[in-house]
Amino acid sequence: MLKGFEVFGTPPDKPSKPSNAPVDDAALQQKISLMEAALDAAKVEHSELKPYTAHGKTGWKFDLVSCPFSDAHTTQTIPGGAIVIIHDDGVFGFSCCHGHCADKTWKEDVRPELEKIVGHKLSFSVASTSAPEPATETGIHVVADPPKVAVASDKSKPAGTSLPRLPLLVCASDIKPRKIEWLWDKRVPLGKLTLFAGNPDNAKSLCATSLAAICSAGGTLPHCGESIVASKVLLMIGEDEKDDTAVPRLIAAGANRDNIIFFEGVRTDKDGEIRLDEHMDVLVKTLTDEPQFRLLIIDPVSNYLGAKSMNGEQDVRSVLIPLREAAAKHGVAVILVMHLNKKADLDAINRVGGAMAFLGVCRCSWLFARDEKNPDGTPSKNFSMTKIKNNLTAVEHGGIAYTVEVASVPTEDGPAITPYVVWGDEMSKTADAVLIPEKSVGAPASAEGPAADEWLIAELAAGPLKFKEVKDLNEHGPGFSTKILRGARERVCAKTYKIKDDWWLKLKPEYEPAPAPIPSQEGI
Repeated sequence: MLKGFEVFGTPPDKPSKPSNAPVDDAALQQKISLMEAALDAAKVEHSELKPYTAHGKTGWKFDLVSCPFSDAHTTQTIPGGAIVIIHDDGVFGFSCCHGHCADKTWKEDVRPELEKIVGHKLSFSVASTSAPEPATETGIHVVADPPKVAVASDKSKPAGTSLPRLPLLVCASDIKPRKIEWLWDKRVPLGKLTLFAGNPDNAKSLCATSLAAICSAGGTLPHCGESIVASKVLLMIGEDEKDDTAVPRLIAAGANRDNIIFFEGVRTDKDGEIRLDEHMDVLVKTLTDEPQFRLLIIDPVSNYLGAKSMNGEQDVRSVLIPLREAAAKHGVAVILVMHLNKKADLDAINRVGGAMAFLGVCRCSWLFARDEKNPDGTPSKNFSMTKIKNNLTAVEHGGIAYTVEVASVPTEDGPAITPYVVWGDEMSKTADAVLIPEKSVGAPASAEGPAADEWLIAELAAGPLKFKEVKDLNEHGPGFSTKILRGARERVCAKTYKIKDDWWLKLKPEYEPAPAPIPSQEGI
């Protein structure tokens, strides 16, 4: 017999605990919850909770996808050849079917291995059902919020009897810092969500296709020094046909189509399109089964929200938070493609369609827009990718110019004229300057702009004024619109400052009047 635990045994024909039996003992439920929380914290993949029976003893177990001590250990019935056990008396155990692990015990080997992986001590103390467990000597007691526990054959997580809520606390000094990894340096991070937003016909999807092509074939992304290795790309394309649009565009962009995978739907009793509110587990399994995926593009994300409202803050977060966690676990960059709303007078950060949660959860957000019209009124052939927000880097702007060219792609029906993106130079243009040109310093949007500049310079020539005083003077004077006055303020005024409860305006140094000449002292 192996030391410290029950060896694998063949369950009797009639097990003493049926597979759907509830776990009634609250302390045992907490033990099960703590074991599952420890496995999840150490990123040890495991099965759902199952009954355990061996040599007359019963309890509960998790089958491990891989043995903690050797990835080579596997059997036909248990993927990793190993299990962790929670006996009915609350004692933890570990068992592996290979002789290499015959001397391994839960207390002396498995638990220390899990703690080594997570970088801190794990608590397996059961809290009282009537009062919280007192803190340890360090002042921090690390426990998991135990779920309701019951065994159901069709559920991956136990549910059933309610248990008291317990805090999960981690000391900052126990967390090992790491640097941010980038797919596209300073623009698209790995393991996080990035937003591509723009109006129709501004080539945001073509830009996403360009990244997919480079990622699939390997090479250098625009304005990046290092080349990336060819890898798999997962595409969820909701508006374009694959055969006459998506695939020709990939060919025109130079993609390695063997590395491009389209996520077409979910196979159930009624096959259908993937819905992120219901099928996140299917997406996670897809990423797990193919570790070569480094990029996922969802275009547009609104097509895949299922029953969730894209305008509901909590609805959107309920989809994006699990998506973010899946991206982080598998090291995949996720690009969400979205349209802008029609509120043309708003700042760029408020132009993204749907709930603000899209911008809140995504760490980087980029605007894709056509440049201003040519002097003769014709549409410009130039476009700009500009920053809406970037929570991960101090890069001030990071924008890039791009154009759209066409290529002839051979098909069985003859050549298809297909657009693709050509990346240009980096630029310092802001997203606000692209969407609301009058916000760009020195570029008044109408004939009233210069007049507003002159009026504001004259009013502030004698010194700073309160912002509300300037508003009153305008209302009783020239009556410029809020937009025109705001543009003039940004062009001629220094940064506003606050004294007590009032905001003050003062001129930029270049607009301040020259000091009066000092009178001559001759003849005095």
